[in-house]
Amino acid sequence: MPRPPNILLVVIDAARRDAFSPYDPGACTPTVAGLARRGVAVENAFATAPWTLPSHVAMFTGALACEFGLDQAPGGDPRGVADTLVDCRERLLAHRLGEAGYDTHGLSANLWVSPHSGLDSGFDRFDYLPSARFDRAFSRRPGTWRSTLAWAREGFLSAADSGAARIGAALERAITDAHPGRPQFWFVNLVEAHSPYLPPRPFNDLATPGRVAAALDCHRRLSFEAIALAAAGAGTPPRPVLGRLAHLHRRAVAYTDAWLAGVLATLARTGRLADTLVIVTSDHGECFGEEGLIAHGFHLLDCLVRVPLVAAGPGAERFPQGDDAVSLQALAPLLWAVAGLEEPSARTGAVAAGVAVAHSAPLCRADDARMLDFTERWSLSAAQVARLTADRWLATDGQRRLELTDGHPLSPPTDATDARLLTALTQAREGGAAAPTPAQPPGPAGEETEATVAALERQMRLLGYL
Repeated sequence: MPRPPNILLVVIDAARRDAFSPYDPGACTPTVAGLARRGVAVENAFATAPWTLPSHVAMFTGALACEFGLDQAPGGDPRGVADTLVDCRERLLAHRLGEAGYDTHGLSANLWVSPHSGLDSGFDRFDYLPSARFDRAFSRRPGTWRSTLAWAREGFLSAADSGAARIGAALERAITDAHPGRPQFWFVNLVEAHSPYLPPRPFNDLATPGRVAAALDCHRRLSFEAIALAAAGAGTPPRPVLGRLAHLHRRAVAYTDAWLAGVLATLARTGRLADTLVIVTSDHGECFGEEGLIAHGFHLLDCLVRVPLVAAGPGAERFPQGDDAVSLQALAPLLWAVAGLEEPSARTGAVAAGVAVAHSAPLCRADDARMLDFTERWSLSAAQVARLTADRWLATDGQRRLELTDGHPLSPPTDATDARLLTALTQAREGGAAAPTPAQPPGPAGEETEATVAALERQMRLLGYL
C-alpha cells in the first residue's frame, strides 16, 4: 500500500475570499493562484462561524462547534476551552492522523489556536509563536498618550510582522528535519490578515503619514468595544478609515502569499513538494463597512463566512469542484480520506452534502450584567441590543441563503430549495441542543504567573477580543 501524502494546511486567519487572485483578478496572491492552476480553487467554500474558535473546532473535528458547546469560549477565556475539548479528542484531526502514522506539527501565532486554548491537542508538537508586537503595542496602558505613541511607532516603522517570520523559520526546520519514512502533517495558523492589519514594508505600501494613520485607526477602531458598537449599529468608522484598513488587509494577505512561496520552495528543495497536499484557506473573513460592520463576529454576511479554499498536490482531486456549497466542516473528513482513514460515526448535527451551515452565537444574553453595563454606558436602544445578542444561523447551497435570527427565518421558505436548507438548519440546531454545558473558565493556573496572564490579555486585546 503506498504511503499517504504529506499534508500542509495553512489557515490565513481572517483573510477575505476576495483578497485572493483565484477569486478576484485584482488581488495579489500569485503563489495561491499557482496552486489553484495545478489543483483546485473551491468556488463556494463556507466557514461554520464568523470567528476563530468555533471555525477551527469544525475544521479539526468535522462537526459543528455547537455540538461541543464551543460556539463561544466559556467565559470568553481561551483557557476555558481545553476541558470541553476532551469530549471530542478522538475526533481531532491531528490525533487521528497520528493514529494513521503521521508525524503531526502545529504552528500558530493565534492565542485561540494554541496550548492556551487546548487546540494543540493531538499534535506531536505544537509551537505557539506570537509576535513581539503584542507586547509593544500594549506596553503602555491603553488609552494613554504613551499607548498612542507606541501604536504610531508601529505604523511609522512598519518593520515587523505578526508572527509569520518566526513561524516560517520554524516550519522550514520542521520540513528539513522531517522523518523521511513517515508522512507529515503540518498545520499553520497565521494572523497577518487579522486586525491590526499592519504588514511590514514593502507590503505596507502606504506613505509614512498613511502608515501612522492606519496604525492609529487600528488602535482606536478595532478594540472589542468599538467592534461591538459597530455591530449594534452605533459606530461605523468613516469611509477613509475603512478604505485604509481594507487596503492593508489585502496587502497583509499578499505578504502571506509571499511567505507561502518560501515554504513551497523549502518543500521543493527537500524533495517533498510532489508528495505534499497543500491546502490554503481561512477560518472566516472580515467586514470593512458591509452593513455597518467592522472586523468579524456578530453576523453571517458572505464577506465573513464565504472563504477561500485552494488545494494542490496528491489528494486535491478529492476536493469538490462545481458550484455546490462546501463547508469547512468537511475538511477533516477529506483529510481523513486522503490518509486512508474512515470517518468517525456521524454526530447528530450532520449536514447534507451540498449544504453549508454557519452559526453566530451571542456572547451573552441581553440581561447579562456585562451587556447591561455596556447598554447603559453607550445608551443603546432595545433594537441595538437585539442586534448584539441575536442568535444567527445560516444554511446555503452556494446559490441560495436561508437565515434564522433567534429561531425565526428572515423570510419564510417558499420552495423545495428553501425547505431543504431549513431541514439542514433544523438538524444542525438539534445537534447543538445536545451539547454539553461548557465548563466554567478556570482561574489562572498555579504555574501561570501574573506576567503570563498579563501577556495573554495583551494578545487578546490586540486581536480585538478584550
